[in-house]
Amino acid sequence: MRLFAPFSILIALASFAPAVRAEEALNQEDVSRVAEENPAALGSLSLGRPYAGALVNGVQLTSNPLLEVMQPATAWATEETRAYLEAAVAKVHAEFPGSHPIFVGDVSREPGGRLHPHASHQAGRDADISFFYLPGKQHWYQPAAANSLDLPRTWALLRALVTDTDLDAAFVDLRVQKRIYDYALASGEDAAWLDRVFGFRRKHENAPIRHAWGHFTHIHVRFYNPRAQELGRLAFGPLVEHSRFHAKVQTVRYLVRAGETAESVASRAGCSPRSLRALNSGNVAPGLVIRVPLPGQIAPVSEVVVPPRLRPTGDVLSAR
Repeated sequence: MRLFAPFSILIALASFAPAVRAEEALNQEDVSRVAEENPAALGSLSLGRPYAGALVNGVQLTSNPLLEVMQPATAWATEETRAYLEAAVAKVHAEFPGSHPIFVGDVSREPGGRLHPHASHQAGRDADISFFYLPGKQHWYQPAAANSLDLPRTWALLRALVTDTDLDAAFVDLRVQKRIYDYALASGEDAAWLDRVFGFRRKHENAPIRHAWGHFTHIHVRFYNPRAQELGRLAFGPLVEHSRFHAKVQTVRYLVRAGETAESVASRAGCSPRSLRALNSGNVAPGLVIRVPLPGQIAPVSEVVVPPRLRPTGDVLSAR
């Protein structure tokens, strides 16, 4: 007989609303105006990329029945990232009542930017989270060993992240991947679908579950943020122009010469023409002194492309 999860957990799961899709056109003029006048009204913005980014209007994760936050000062995320984490964990709690909260390590600093010792964790879309553990082993940074890893709950968590959130990647050590894969296959999951989900199977380019050395004590998850990324792209120019965010964007001044275009300047600078125009409010023409981002610094992305969620055949949950 299946037991029912606590009412509050079911409410949390049922009330999760998918983020506004990037393809739902956002008006550049309106976003620019709000970014200049009242950027807080835009909600969370994820600027740049995970390895060179910033976070504006982030939310601080706090401990609750779903999440136990280890370092609040470095637990800042976008609204979408928080919603995705809580929705995935709530699904585990609904299937397995009595589950412990997952432990959350580093996410981002409040303004984003470099967070030592990580290369990423800069734009509110990366988070270090725990596996689910067996009784007596439930603490942060516990190695995922045969005598500590709760396979049913951990697979339920990874499955929910893959099928019900806009997951970019979940980085898990190869040895742990294999253990979870064997459990999922034995539990009746479709083998062809699992081969696309787990990177070590080498059956699908950019599989969502990927190997990262040392990730046997935690999972590093990274999400696409359709709304926060798209708003960040549209608002980037006005935010920089009016000093509306705190992370440093290092640029150099450059005089556009006769015959040069946004395309040719962007090509040499290593950024996209669209991002170069955004950084300069659209004004890139011969005779103008413009700002060009230094390599490796925060720059607006040229587009936000979120791939379809990877679901097994016949899985109708949260279809999109």
